[in-house]
Amino acid sequence: MAEQQLRLAVNQEAQGRQQIRMQIRTAFLKHKEALERVARMKLSIEQARENYRIMQNRYMNQLVILTDLLDASSLYMNAELQAITARTQVIYTYYELQKICGNL
Repeated sequence: MAEQQLRLAVNQEAQGRQQIRMQIRTAFLKHKEALERVARMKLSIEQARENYRIMQNRYMNQLVILTDLLDASSLYMNAELQAITARTQVIYTYYELQKICGNL
């Protein structure tokens, strides 16, 4: 009977370790994805900024209407907001990973 309880305890410990490994792996992948998203957002911001610059020049030369300039401005601000959200997600996933690893 004691041998069976010992095997059960060993099995439960192995399952617990496996579960922790899976949680760490999942948290690591989420953090990696968040970092990759930040890198992608940099390109998006550059494109939106360039589009806004072009529209601003065209507006100053009276080649486009104010609505076009406002649309470009809106796209630029939206890209900036998404980048801030992505950076915030990186911080969140980092601390989530640290918590799962037992460092917090």
